[in-house]
Amino acid sequence: MVDKVKDKLIRYKKSFKELSQTDKLIVLVAFVGVAIRILYIGYTNFNVRQHDLLGLDDNEGHVAYIVYWYNHFKLPDFDPRTLWQFYQPPLHHILAAWWVKLNVFVGFNFAIAVENLQVLTLIYSCITTFICYKILRELGIKGKGLVIAFTLICLHPTMILLSGSINNDILCLMLDVAAILATIKWYKKSSMKNMIIIALCLGLSMMTKASGVLIAPGIAVVFIFKFIRSVIDWKNARQLNNKNKIDDKKQPLRVLVLIKQFVVFLVISVPIGIWWSVYAYVRFEMPIGYVPKLTNDINQYIGSYPTWKRFLDFDLVQVKSVFENWGSPSFEHNILIAILKTSLFGEYNYSKNSSMIVPFATFLFWVNVILVLLSLFAMVYVCLKKLENIDYVIKSFFVMMYITIVGSFIKFCFQFPHTCTMDYRYIVPTLIIGAIAIGLLVNELDKKKSIVYKRISYGIWVLTVLFAVSSVLTYCMVWR
Repeated sequence: MVDKVKDKLIRYKKSFKELSQTDKLIVLVAFVGVAIRILYIGYTNFNVRQHDLLGLDDNEGHVAYIVYWYNHFKLPDFDPRTLWQFYQPPLHHILAAWWVKLNVFVGFNFAIAVENLQVLTLIYSCITTFICYKILRELGIKGKGLVIAFTLICLHPTMILLSGSINNDILCLMLDVAAILATIKWYKKSSMKNMIIIALCLGLSMMTKASGVLIAPGIAVVFIFKFIRSVIDWKNARQLNNKNKIDDKKQPLRVLVLIKQFVVFLVISVPIGIWWSVYAYVRFEMPIGYVPKLTNDINQYIGSYPTWKRFLDFDLVQVKSVFENWGSPSFEHNILIAILKTSLFGEYNYSKNSSMIVPFATFLFWVNVILVLLSLFAMVYVCLKKLENIDYVIKSFFVMMYITIVGSFIKFCFQFPHTCTMDYRYIVPTLIIGAIAIGLLVNELDKKKSIVYKRISYGIWVLTVLFAVSSVLTYCMVWR
């Protein structure tokens, strides 16, 4: 047995040595990413740094919703609005309930089984990261650009936080990125298999969280462009065939195949995605897209701030602390600053854990500011630049997704003017879009012969390393 293990280790070592430099770095980053996630859930209890959940003995929140499915495994026979978070689509909670049952079955007591829900979300986070890697490869990002883009995603603090967050955020994200990957593949090869994957992932994402629908407009853009191009090709081919007196029936069949695929997409995705909303509306008259409102008399209400301050108030007192402010030294109200803070530290103040963490967190914050500005520039550059592997349809796909997600988020922030609504967890797909843009930018810079472009590319590499190291060090010290 020992000899077999040694032989396997030798083979793995030999295989690793045969990998390219890029692949070795990807493996290293992935290893660190998995390790920091395991460490994070190891020191984080199921009710620490969470959103919208209470303890095991409470009858509201995400844990209570999971326990409800654990105990009953049936649709609620009461108005979901009467219990906090029970209005949410139930896929995550159903899967989580089965996971708890499995843990109890193999011998864990119930409390530990609930704690082990973080193992499930850890798996979701790792799968999400792997799918993101596949997206980067599918888009033709390679070399240094691939390593940089993958590192920014894999070691981003939001991905670490979500690995231990037992609400429905990470499963929704996993299904979203799977739908994105399938859409890119379908655009390249419009097979029924790829279409079914898109439909299933989108429908299941909506069955996990209502905001899963936000990637649908981007997918629709790809469908529309593909269909229009197919119709144009059909007309051009018909004119050419008429001129040459050729009877070609293949081209109109391609158009019909696309229509058939669109019908299949709707038949699969719509029922899966909206059945819960229809059920809750018909049974309990719960409005479609219902989200409960917080009262205006709580301390995090920020509706009194004028609109310009929600975007343009950059008083430096707001960044005296890089953690989200809840009244001291200011009250968080600027959406842009709140996004920067919560993308790295959630809604939590880690200085309460240890004063030693503050220098690392502060450094991480300002490096991230530079990278965010760089990603915005990179997105504009990629949109305007003619690229080898990405045409205007794929660009339009990501642009539409970005606009839809950010636009919905801004509307949400004003519709529910409270500090907690400005959390980056609502717009995590923008991280992937920004990383893709930076990766593509680096690839373009590396093609240039000018020393200036080489130095810029190297500078981005250094920023990425600094970001990754400070992120890992910060989350190695977040103890409680």
